[in-house]
Amino acid sequence: MSVDKSLIHLSLVPGIGPRTIQQLLQEFESADKILSLTLDDIDSGKLSVDPNLLRRIVYEKEKISVDQELELIQENDCQVVTCGDSSYPVLLRDILDPPPVLYFKGEIPPETIPYLSIVGAREPTDNAKKICYELASQSANKGMTIVSGANNGIDETAHRGAIDAQGKTVAIMACGLSQVHLCENRNLITEIMENGTVVSEFPMSAKTKVMNFVQRNRLVSGLSKDTILVESTDRSGSLITARFALEQERNVFILDGANPSSRTYLATHRLISRGARLVDSAEEVLELLPNYPVNQDQNLLVPVVDS
Repeated sequence: MSVDKSLIHLSLVPGIGPRTIQQLLQEFESADKILSLTLDDIDSGKLSVDPNLLRRIVYEKEKISVDQELELIQENDCQVVTCGDSSYPVLLRDILDPPPVLYFKGEIPPETIPYLSIVGAREPTDNAKKICYELASQSANKGMTIVSGANNGIDETAHRGAIDAQGKTVAIMACGLSQVHLCENRNLITEIMENGTVVSEFPMSAKTKVMNFVQRNRLVSGLSKDTILVESTDRSGSLITARFALEQERNVFILDGANPSSRTYLATHRLISRGARLVDSAEEVLELLPNYPVNQDQNLLVPVVDS
């Protein structure tokens, strides 16, 4: 496996997020140059980057075993694509803070097959689940790849609809891929690996944290041109995903027919003033989405990571 080892190393430095790494790469051109900096270079006063940030990288990089990370990638039968690779998802590259490293297991459907993100409540009504399943299965039949977060509720239903339709689906995880066996929906995740892929921006051994869900939601929306919000509550992470989609200038559809009498569902209407579109049914969404014919002879694209 040929990877940008330096970029993986840099991404493992604690407290250095995607946006900071992006800014550093713009300044220094490569992760290798960043990791090669010495304290003398930093103290010379010739660099325009925050010296405290660079000192932190110098101190922390020695504590990190990038070889151990590469071993975990191999042991778990995963692959890596980095932001400098030609196979990095185009739509994801366009967001404000694309992850420098993406870990994945399974096969990533090619971007010639459009992606559709479906999100919603973890405890949805039966009607919302029914609409979600129909939407996911019919969208998969139209040739779209279904993206969601592999949580209980709407996420699970969206993945299931795609799988049952023999379509492709992508799950964005809030933990490292060596930890997915601890997830509630680990059996579903196994099925997803056989019908698409699971993806994470977090290091292989990273455990699930509350903030990880918020961070990964920008990827759920970022992979697709269209995000469907089936049902939500005031504090639902799916609302955050919809807001990310609007900030990324993607289309957001709110399914009004999922639970029109619910007080909590009305919270999603706040998104309309920001550009989201209210629709009445799964059928209306399907009519608005283009029809992408499936090429039955087209193999799944497995990204080849540049060195």
